[in-house]
Amino acid sequence: MKGANKLKKLAKFASDKFKYSEVSLSHEGYVRRSADKIEIEAAYGSRKYSSDIENNLKARALESRKKDAYFEKLLDKNKYSFKKPYLVVNPYKIAPLSALVLFNTKEACSVKYVISGIKGSDDYEAVIDKVSCKHRVPIVGLFENVENVVSIALIDKSGKEIDKKLIRIQTPKVSKKIAGKIEITTNKKESCKDFFFVSGGYSGGAYAFDKHGNIRWSLKEKPMHYGVYLFEDGRFIFPELHMRRPVYGNAHSVVSHEMDMMGRVSRTYYHPKGFHHWACEEKPGGNLLTVSSSLSDTYMENVILELDRDTGESLHETSLNDLFDSTYVTRNDWVHLNAMDYVPNENTVIACMRNIHSVAKINLNTNEIIWIMTNPEFFKGTEQEEKCLTPEGHIDWYFQQHGAKIIHEDIDGNPNNLHLMIFDNHTINRRPVPWFDGEDKYSYACVYTIDEEKRTFKQEKRFQVPICATRCNNEFYYEDGRLFVMCARLVDGKETGWLSKIIEFDFETGELLNEITLQKDFFTAHCIKFNPTLMAEPLVAESPMFLGELYSPVEKKGKNLDVKDDEVIPMSEVVAGEITFRMMGDVLQLKALDHDIEKIYLYNNKRTYIQDFTDSTQPLEIFKVQSYYISMPLCKVAKGEYKLVLQYKGEHIDTGHSIKVEG
Repeated sequence: MKGANKLKKLAKFASDKFKYSEVSLSHEGYVRRSADKIEIEAAYGSRKYSSDIENNLKARALESRKKDAYFEKLLDKNKYSFKKPYLVVNPYKIAPLSALVLFNTKEACSVKYVISGIKGSDDYEAVIDKVSCKHRVPIVGLFENVENVVSIALIDKSGKEIDKKLIRIQTPKVSKKIAGKIEITTNKKESCKDFFFVSGGYSGGAYAFDKHGNIRWSLKEKPMHYGVYLFEDGRFIFPELHMRRPVYGNAHSVVSHEMDMMGRVSRTYYHPKGFHHWACEEKPGGNLLTVSSSLSDTYMENVILELDRDTGESLHETSLNDLFDSTYVTRNDWVHLNAMDYVPNENTVIACMRNIHSVAKINLNTNEIIWIMTNPEFFKGTEQEEKCLTPEGHIDWYFQQHGAKIIHEDIDGNPNNLHLMIFDNHTINRRPVPWFDGEDKYSYACVYTIDEEKRTFKQEKRFQVPICATRCNNEFYYEDGRLFVMCARLVDGKETGWLSKIIEFDFETGELLNEITLQKDFFTAHCIKFNPTLMAEPLVAESPMFLGELYSPVEKKGKNLDVKDDEVIPMSEVVAGEITFRMMGDVLQLKALDHDIEKIYLYNNKRTYIQDFTDSTQPLEIFKVQSYYISMPLCKVAKGEYKLVLQYKGEHIDTGHSIKVEG
């Protein structure tokens, strides 16, 4: 009640004393049209694509760049002042709890803003460090479904506050669809972290909430089920949920975006195979390490990829099938890579391999296993036997673990040791072993110390949490003495109606201090700080928007459909309603069940382009029911008008659609 009264007083004060200008993006259209032309030429050159396909999806990177150019031109025109600023809510149309304030000042200064706390939450203060006369103020951390009161202050070079004003920002309700209910179920001591960021899973989306359980940020669209891949500076990789590539097994996202918390896309990555489960930076702003699947064989989720951050090019690929003998290569998903951590000065990774109950250190220069941490009995008699570390003292063996992560602080007084934590799901449905302890009521957050010189490891800590069959991760904060255990998918969640938990422990004593229970599941969770200074920087106009390449069609001379004209069946007679067509910039996309579309033909009398997806089959029924968009890039298709035919379940189908390439 206190918070509500405070909000009413502040809102009235803001209404009576301070006015702001809210300008829609339809204003100053000539500026935006000019930006459109510049950015489209930067993205696609002089090429144009037209079609009778009515469904057109805007390319996220291009739309972000156009809007960003528009905002920058508004600042260049010096039209908006601190007294009458420009305000737009959800400026990039995907992060509904964000806002952007633009204005110019005569004196160079920095900006601070404070979002007034409500619903039990404290005030949130953010500083944009940049000293300038042109100000972009990205506001994140807003409360949902309320008129937020935000105080904005100007700070001179000496650190003195020289002016201040209040604005009100109305936000929509987002929690029902994206997050559901959040409850603080245990609160023994105040949490050491203010905000939690969760993403992925099958019921939730990507969102952040504060330690009081209030939603403070979200995306209105869901990423791939593995969630987004968060980096240290607050940017993340957003893999598209429905843009995939047929492979042996689980089809993965081939279109991903580098995005900030405003929902602004700086670049889009295309990849011919796609990646899944995990992506991390080799260093801040450096190349990306991701997990992918084979296409040269029938195995899935078994490949480590290095991607050039600035080009999207695949620089290096390591298949775990080449590092292990065939003892455990008994199934399509025999290894199941689900997490990695990178060691920069060694060019090595710590790889978490769920389906062989193991964590391994791998040299990416030589494609060799350095060591394996598991029960040595597992690899006894195999070529990997000598790679196993020797356990010291009592070890509670872990099973089908997730989220292997290095602890960089010295927790045992020996700076030469490596400290590692994992989430032990403690289930064996994928790979039964005789030394399973039979305990299936709990999962565990585990911490280990590895002496790499002696090739030994020992168990340091083990924290008991509710049983989770899949996913989950841990985060350790040395300076606070706290361990956060992210229980992403509770086994009893369907019965209780609460699918996940975040549990905060005292690292030294093991005492459970705080517990947050969530209605929806997720894949990973992190403690975060928003980074408004990063979001205040304009996008670099000359930087490329689209990096890498999608799986591309092959060109053949003349009309080449592999069949005669009378063998091509009208689509209306065969597959009406089973296929969805759309265009996304210079990409043709078709949605159908996994592997049902076998080939795509674009043809005229001069040439034919064939996109062939028969290079893989689907051995697993669980993935055959997936429906998603496959992509045919048009960037290398010659100028001309083409008819569109499909090979669909063995039949050749005339879609009735055509595509025209100009320029």
